[in-house]
Amino acid sequence: MRPTGEKVIWHDVECGRYAADLPLWRELAAGADGPILEIGAGTGRIALDLARRGHRVAALEIEPELAAELRIRASGLPIDVICADITEQRPPGAFALVIAPMQVIQVLGGEAARLAMLRHARESLAPGGSVVVAFVDTMAETTFGPSELVQEETLVLGSAKYTSRAVSVRFSRRAIQIVRERRTHGAVGEVRRSRSHQALQVLPRAQVMAEAARAGLELAQVHEVPGSDHDLACSALAFRSPRQALP
Repeated sequence: MRPTGEKVIWHDVECGRYAADLPLWRELAAGADGPILEIGAGTGRIALDLARRGHRVAALEIEPELAAELRIRASGLPIDVICADITEQRPPGAFALVIAPMQVIQVLGGEAARLAMLRHARESLAPGGSVVVAFVDTMAETTFGPSELVQEETLVLGSAKYTSRAVSVRFSRRAIQIVRERRTHGAVGEVRRSRSHQALQVLPRAQVMAEAARAGLELAQVHEVPGSDHDLACSALAFRSPRQALP
């Protein structure tokens, strides 16, 4: 078995099996006349799926360990892996479709970073292309108990088993705070436990649309991604660059 780093393992456990949005990305890719840019590609959940369907994909990932793993998994497929920060630079090329799945826009750290991402995404578009941003916009102020949260996610690698389960999801006016319990089950019965914390910034749909407009994008279409036992439902807003886009 090929050695795999902890960041790759936990990314695969907690993100790798989510599939509710794949029909949307497949549909949009099928209608795109040219290459596709994915922002926040991780270990390739979407990029690999689209590439296996014949699409040329540029997979942008900021985390070096995840990008390195994706390069290995992408061997023989039409995928270009770019390890870079979308808020700092525009990736090379012109793309018929730019996608930011899995709430990427909600973990960037603030308005300035979101605007930079949206501007660079717009600058990466080929004529007639679109930018599609997925995010959680259900902003009820509530707290879920453990029994109401997602089922346990499990990944077995050789003699080790890795499990992750959300034990708390809290909505506030500013953020969705998610706490997960991680457990590593070793070969001789030992169990290591840890917790991970993730904050998704609250972004009402109107705010995403307003920030996209400031970045020189106009709304073209609204898509809905259904929820599941494993993830919250998302909205996916498709934007295009108008003729008089901002510089």
